This record gives sequence, C-alpha cells and structure tokens, in this order.
Amino acid sequence: MRKRNPRLDRTVAEAIAGLLEHEFNDPRLVMVSVTEAQVSQDAKEAIVFWSVPDRDLLSEDPRATGRGDVLPTPPQVADALESARPRLQKLLADRVKLRNTPVLRFEQDPVRQAADRVEELLRELRSGDA
Repeated sequence: MRKRNPRLDRTVAEAIAGLLEHEFNDPRLVMVSVTEAQVSQDAKEAIVFWSVPDRDLLSEDPRATGRGDVLPTPPQVADALESARPRLQKLLADRVKLRNTPVLRFEQDPVRQAADRVEELLRELRSGDA
C-alpha cells in the first residue's frame, strides 16, 4: 500500500487514538496505543497499527500497583478493535472530512513486537547470569 500523504496518516492515527480513548468503554481497549496509520493513495483503506504495554514490564513497575494483571492480551485487543471497527469508521467519517472514509484494518505494531521480544531475551539473559 503506497502512502498518499504522511499528514493524512498522522491525522487518521490521531483521530483513531482519540476516539478509542474518549468514545469507547471496552476494558479490552485499556492502554491501547495507536502507533501509526497508513492510508492508501485513494484513501479507501487504512491500516492502523497498535500496541499495548508489556504486561510483565508493567507488573514490575512499583507505580503500576497490580495493573499488569488487568491488562488485556494482544488477541483480546485485536478482537475488541475488530468489533469496534464499524463504529470507529463512522466516528472517523464524522471527525475527519474526506471524500472517502477509509475501511479500517488493525494490525499489531511489528516494531513493538520485536522490541518486546528483545526485552524478553534480555530478561532471560539477566536471570541466567544471576
């Protein structure tokens, strides 16, 4: 999918993030971050990349006070986003005026997944050295 306009990508990503934060009460969408949107050249499709904090890292954070056990898993977030997709598209059409409202597709951010994997490997190395 070729990018049409980086500014449009940012606008769509920011709009989706705002909608998720303010318009949805689904507990599976707690702490979901929209990391990027890629809108097709004709603006008929948009891939929205998302991530959630690593549950293990949050539970190690003393400020988290047990929130790590209530965070949704990535598959739960994916299901929630898919079920919210029709309403998100309608709200996006109201918020961002475009000739075409893009059909949304949600994908977990691959960069975040790779970073989480590196963190996991580093934790394993540290625990093996102890």
